[in-house]
Amino acid sequence: MHPLVSHLSRLLAICIALCTVACSGGEGQEDGSRRLAVEAARAVAPGQSTPFTARIAAAPPDGSSLSGIVRLEVEGSALANAELLPERGYLPRLGVFILNEDGTRATLDLDTTTLPNGETRMRISAFEVPAAQAAATEIVAMPARTWFIANETQPAAGFAAALTEAPPDGATLAGKVRLEIQGSGIANAELLPERGYLPRLAVFNVSADKKRAWLDLDTASLPAGTQTVRISAFDVMQAQPGAREIVAMSPRHWNVQGTAGFAATLAAAPAHGGLVAGKVRLEVRGSGLRNVELLPPAGYLPRLGVFDVSADGTRAWLNLDTDVLAAGSLTARISAFNVPAGEAGAAEIIAMPPRQWRLRFAEPARWHVADLGSLGAAGGDAGAADINDLGEVVGQSGLDPSNSRIHAFVFRDGYMHDLGTLGGPYSVATAINNRGQIVGTSPAPGLQGAGFMVEDGQMRPLGGLGNPEGINDAGDVVGGLPAGDDLPCFLYCAFLLRNGQTINLGDFNPDSNDVAIATGINDAGQILVTRGQKFFRQGYVVSNGVATNIGALPDGPSPVSGTSAYAINGHGDVAGTSNGSAFVYRQANGTMTNITPGVPETSRATGLNALGQAVGDISHPDGSSQPFLFSNGVLTMLNELAEVKASGWTLDTATKINDAGQIVGAGRNAAGTNHPYLLSPPAKGPAAR
Repeated sequence: MHPLVSHLSRLLAICIALCTVACSGGEGQEDGSRRLAVEAARAVAPGQSTPFTARIAAAPPDGSSLSGIVRLEVEGSALANAELLPERGYLPRLGVFILNEDGTRATLDLDTTTLPNGETRMRISAFEVPAAQAAATEIVAMPARTWFIANETQPAAGFAAALTEAPPDGATLAGKVRLEIQGSGIANAELLPERGYLPRLAVFNVSADKKRAWLDLDTASLPAGTQTVRISAFDVMQAQPGAREIVAMSPRHWNVQGTAGFAATLAAAPAHGGLVAGKVRLEVRGSGLRNVELLPPAGYLPRLGVFDVSADGTRAWLNLDTDVLAAGSLTARISAFNVPAGEAGAAEIIAMPPRQWRLRFAEPARWHVADLGSLGAAGGDAGAADINDLGEVVGQSGLDPSNSRIHAFVFRDGYMHDLGTLGGPYSVATAINNRGQIVGTSPAPGLQGAGFMVEDGQMRPLGGLGNPEGINDAGDVVGGLPAGDDLPCFLYCAFLLRNGQTINLGDFNPDSNDVAIATGINDAGQILVTRGQKFFRQGYVVSNGVATNIGALPDGPSPVSGTSAYAINGHGDVAGTSNGSAFVYRQANGTMTNITPGVPETSRATGLNALGQAVGDISHPDGSSQPFLFSNGVLTMLNELAEVKASGWTLDTATKINDAGQIVGAGRNAAGTNHPYLLSPPAKGPAAR
């Protein structure tokens, strides 16, 4: 089996090693597993006993206009830090609250004059450790609100700016237009949208004495149509902190004309946020069209599609084949040009400003296996751990052929994206939900715990949690962490992280030699837990604090007796391994079915979708494995599929399956490289349940 793709097996080894070290002095366990278990136990500190809560007590409502001093207030318990932050990320800090002595209240008298005028979106977050300390748990006390900062401009001493030349409000623009401001202490001047600071539409030239700034605006660089813009001057260079802003030209509406005889408007395209699959029709109509392209939101490469253009230049169309793109999401614009591709002097009209589409593979007529690649120019081995219903895949990949560095990845928009680390040597992504939130493990010096969450492209520690294993669409996270005084279980505990609170799932099967880990959670909040010792394990479904023992199959080929549970679907059905045989447990009737009957080797089911289709693998004595799909009572060996054979792939594992029937795992491609794969079913795939 591929060394990077069996994260669940690694965690199982952690549990075994912990019991072995504590209960039998480490006899019979490999040194590597023992070291891994000890490192995991040291990586996570016990959770704090005082409940950590936070809620907003005072703040202007969403959409308010702010000026002067504004009082913000948070109430709760165990508050150690509260900050006013951007909508996403943690920098820059826009304000730090003052806390009372007992940590129940935090206040900030926000001086809005320190903020630039215009629209801003901010959140208020509370933390249970002081600023700059590692392993902070975050509660978003106030989700992002839009505020409009509207202070009278108070320029700094020696800093002034006034408009001296610009078209009037409502003017029609074509060709080049002179814009100019004059003043003192001007270090930067920009043409900006009516609100906010992105995108920068143009940057002015500034005289050496900082008294004058000018711009010969090429209106062909702006989309045709009505544009509302402002001119702002700043007393520091672009991107430097502490900038003061003077709005030298309040927002004006300009009607930008395209090049004579050149016009373009969107005629057909999916709506922003739409779900698309198969062939999608895109169409632009106008005049003087010579080239039309589907492009990224900014820049011109890579070209995502090139339109066919009619001979008279009045129409352009593209039947976009989304099957050549990876399932997930795609953000793109459509731009029209008045000269053929590659020729100089092109004028551009953005016929469709950036839209985001959710892509789903159109189900092919036959099985299709796709290579998801690896990270780095000379990437190493890689494997997939999970897939959501949009076809977005997470896992881990070596950055070089020696696999000396391993990073978590997410595959979306047709690319494998490096998620980085928390500062340590490696990271592993274990689960992704349909909101795109990702959890995994990334040990790092100074952090109390190795767990992380990635949201909106930002990786942050999960406040001392050790091994996150599952996340539902509500953002609830489950996994395992070492025991502590406030976690009364033996060595390793199953946990739930919900709304910033770490909840021990309970000692529902008391045994001084037990360890436990939660391996999955569905959208109904039902949690999958495996407890056990060195040679015995048992699976449970925990719902509303009540644990249901899912039982076991008769004795099988494994020396380890009992049940290990790996996957749970929305119905509360469970997949895993019991006494060495893969099973599916149906919650509706409480029955457990052996889905690999007659197979003499050990087997396990690690993925289960809402249709009851299960995937997993069979382990052979030589160390190799054979992945399978169980659907409608039929067991199919994936390497026996004609399409897989023809592709040159040898599939080693099948880890998860989504509700569209797409399967992910790891294998060796035709070149013999260990890569993650995405196996998509035929249009009329195997029947479910």
